Amino acid sequence: MGKVELKKVGLKNGEVIGYREGGEGKTILLVHGNMVSSNHWGELLERLADDYHVVAVDLRGAGVSSYNRPIETFKDFAEDIKLLCDELNLRDFLLIGWSMGGGISQGFVADYQGYANSLILYESIPCSGYSYHKKGPNGEILPECYQNKEELLQDRIQLKPMIDALENNNRSFIKYLWDQLVLNVVKPGDEEYEKLLDDIFMTRNLRDAAWAAHSFNISHMYNGVTQGSGEVDNITIPVRIFAGDRDVIVPSNLAYFTAKEIGENAEIVILNGCGHAPHYDNIALVIEKIKEFYR
Repeated sequence: MGKVELKKVGLKNGEVIGYREGGEGKTILLVHGNMVSSNHWGELLERLADDYHVVAVDLRGAGVSSYNRPIETFKDFAEDIKLLCDELNLRDFLLIGWSMGGGISQGFVADYQGYANSLILYESIPCSGYSYHKKGPNGEILPECYQNKEELLQDRIQLKPMIDALENNNRSFIKYLWDQLVLNVVKPGDEEYEKLLDDIFMTRNLRDAAWAAHSFNISHMYNGVTQGSGEVDNITIPVRIFAGDRDVIVPSNLAYFTAKEIGENAEIVILNGCGHAPHYDNIALVIEKIKEFYR
């Protein structure tokens, strides 16, 4: 397998961004999701580095990257990626955005045309964002969405328990959540799992990232908190959307919605037997579908 090294680079906006890099050839830039880091791509990076030049970023406030200035919207993350591309002279690459990273990648492609030449949305949140709904007295989900950040951060079912677990180093609770939601199909070995947990507890941006995901909306619809900007129309490069049929975080109906919003340049690939982390569930299938798209 290809060798991948962890590096850092200072950006013009004052942030220091970590990234993993390896391999030669056509470039693939990977953007991870919430509460993880580039380390959570696991063996996929080394396998791709056999045939491609691979760069996997640590988002601001995740992994080894700095968090000097808290993010407010996904545009802050996207600006970091643009500045990283400028520092590393990256152009004409395949962009792969996982979960929240898929939302960030959609915004990046819409705002900074001429960088990525193709896009894979990898178990990605939709172009209308990841809405958190209010909860009733018995924990039932209500139709209304939270309307401000302070209210959202008090969500006692979905968000506050994760914030508390991070701040109190409650590894058993986070591992339970990952077992149920992220690694619900195939789990890594104990030693690797512990390293993944270590990186989860390096997350410093959860409060801000949750609101950014909640308020993100480049679709044509109102998502319950913000009106869509319609900037999804700026995504004109080829898009392939990976949707695991066992993903309980981002179910496949959201992939179909995003594909419809993007238009005829988007296609959906259903990954059978895969959850929210397909590269752990069936890495051979993931690599096959990436290579099929990015020849």
